[in-house]
Amino acid sequence: MLHSKSSTLNCAQAASATTIRSHSNETQQQVPNTGSYISFQAPNSYEEAKPKLAALDSSSEWESDVRQEQKTPASGFLGNSPHRQDNNNYNENGSSSPSGSFSRGMSGDLEVARFRNWMEGESFVDMKSMREAAVLGIPMEVRGEVWKFLLNVSKPDRSEELTMRRHMTLEYNELLSKAAQDDELMRRVRNEVKRRTSRNAFRSNSLCRLGEETLQSIFSNVIGAFLASEENFEYDSVLVSILAPFVVVFELNEVDCFYCFQSLMRKHEVARCVKAQNAAVANFMMLFRTLQPELCEFFESEELEPLDWIPSWIRNLLSRELPMDCVLRLWDTYFACEEGLSLHGYVCLAVIDMLQEELMELDGLELKGYLQNLPSVDMDQVITQAYNIREDVVGLGLI
Repeated sequence: MLHSKSSTLNCAQAASATTIRSHSNETQQQVPNTGSYISFQAPNSYEEAKPKLAALDSSSEWESDVRQEQKTPASGFLGNSPHRQDNNNYNENGSSSPSGSFSRGMSGDLEVARFRNWMEGESFVDMKSMREAAVLGIPMEVRGEVWKFLLNVSKPDRSEELTMRRHMTLEYNELLSKAAQDDELMRRVRNEVKRRTSRNAFRSNSLCRLGEETLQSIFSNVIGAFLASEENFEYDSVLVSILAPFVVVFELNEVDCFYCFQSLMRKHEVARCVKAQNAAVANFMMLFRTLQPELCEFFESEELEPLDWIPSWIRNLLSRELPMDCVLRLWDTYFACEEGLSLHGYVCLAVIDMLQEELMELDGLELKGYLQNLPSVDMDQVITQAYNIREDVVGLGLI
């Protein structure tokens, strides 16, 4: 049975320059495939809707180390709760309590070592263990390498990674040369990045440190190369929003940034298809009215139109609305979990539920601004709520 927030929801629902900036010592990667993520779809059965936040294997060789870490207050735990997280300690660089959210109660160094161990197998990467752990958050120090595996940019079989890396670099160079011929596109991307940088709209300390000119170059190069590679895409500001988290993670490494971005965009149907976007918005609105009738009525009384905020939430995967720390943590789960992007609508419902009290205290203009610039929220809790809302929606036969 579902509950609104006032009685507490049981859980949440729902190039101009052709020089490539790439580190030679990066883990090699391969050309991505389209994978199986979808934009917003109901599961086929009640069983499929059950939470998939898998626990780590208790028989792991690391477990004794974890227990030892838990005895030491200085080890940097977030506590014993599997979903406890202090939003005030978010740090894009992962230096203290990073956005990777070590919600398994592990010290940062040990967590990084676990992921490196899975990725550095002699011949094959332990994808199963890495994926199960990544659902719960990835340390910033290894997030880029892990994302490449989760997005099928790097392959578990490492036998041909050097060859594939060379191929990808050559391909990216060719795309950059082609993109550099479109001066109008480059100008539009640079202007959009300049506008957002001047307003601090990226909400990221890491991007600010790169400098405006560097950011404009990276964004225009990667987006230009992407559009040169995809005939079915036209320029849209959503590309800037969705690229931003990858620039935070990969910084000056345009090759890795490009291929991960390309992989995600090929899966994100809502961003490229108006029909898919309209269907996703309609589904979300139906669930919002059903599960949060009080808040929905309040929005209507304040003359806040659904189109003022819902399409942006759905198309941008909350990358434009949430602080960057929260986006990175959320995308860890999207890339690692079985549900992929189909979880996104339920995450949006979960965010709304968590913020209901604050939203009910705002007027129309304040509401719109608040929904476009959300505060930091506990993403572990949001994701857990999203799975539970998904389960309730399927159980009630709403979709």
